[in-house]
Amino acid sequence: MYTEPSAKSLIFLHFFSLFFHLFDFTRSDDFAVAHSYINAHNRRREIESRDLVRSSRKVVDREARDKKKAKKTILSRSSVERTTTRRYFWHSIPRSR
Repeated sequence: MYTEPSAKSLIFLHFFSLFFHLFDFTRSDDFAVAHSYINAHNRRREIESRDLVRSSRKVVDREARDKKKAKKTILSRSSVERTTTRRYFWHSIPRSR
């Protein structure tokens, strides 16, 4: 048997639905804006951490490159020294006229 809802229950349901309509943040623009901020923040942190890793890798690569260069310069210096000693050696031998 069906009975009409009372005025009290209708008023309660009306305010209850109004309350949920106003405070349902999952559907509001504020919720979307907040999540876009959160996503942007997380993305920024991800990019910063990636850049940090890249920069540390660059530092390591730079150090390795500098070591290689230092090795090359040492080798080139020694070859220069060898040529100069060789040159002076030949100059030290008196030539027959």
